[in-house]
Amino acid sequence: MEKNYSANETTKVMNSTENANVPVKKRSRNVTDPVYAVLQKARSQFKRQVVQDTDTKRICIERNIPAFYSDPLRFWTEFRDEVNDLLDSIRFNNYCKEKGLNKTYVAEHVVFEGRSTKNDVWRKGLGILGETVRMFNAPLCKDAAPLFKKPKQITDGSEKKQTRKKVAVEQPVETSAA
Repeated sequence: MEKNYSANETTKVMNSTENANVPVKKRSRNVTDPVYAVLQKARSQFKRQVVQDTDTKRICIERNIPAFYSDPLRFWTEFRDEVNDLLDSIRFNNYCKEKGLNKTYVAEHVVFEGRSTKNDVWRKGLGILGETVRMFNAPLCKDAAPLFKKPKQITDGSEKKQTRKKVAVEQPVETSAA
């Protein structure tokens, strides 16, 4: 025997069974490297600038580092790793040598342009950028030496310098009685 439900009861039964059988869809997040997240924000700021030169690029990068990194040195080391990936390409190095370009400067600017541009240059060569590579004639990293110098050790002052005293030790002298 079938049950006859009223309109309200039918709606309640339908709602309860629909939610139980339908799987919950979750959106997958695109996980990006923090280096490229900084560069993406820096590029969007750079595109809105009136003066678009290397110093402006550097300032845009430096302004966006704190949003993703607590230590700017970490960003610059990871940025340098991305640059080194391009510098490992023989085709890239040969193209820069033929055109008389500084390969490190060009690699820094290509990495600034984004991951897809970097991968295209890595696969197809620097020729895909055309004459825009002529504008990549200054470094994005101001001075690489301070980035990689050994940091000072922080102490509480309780350690004292221990000096070794030189003690003269007499060594026996062999005499030969001949």
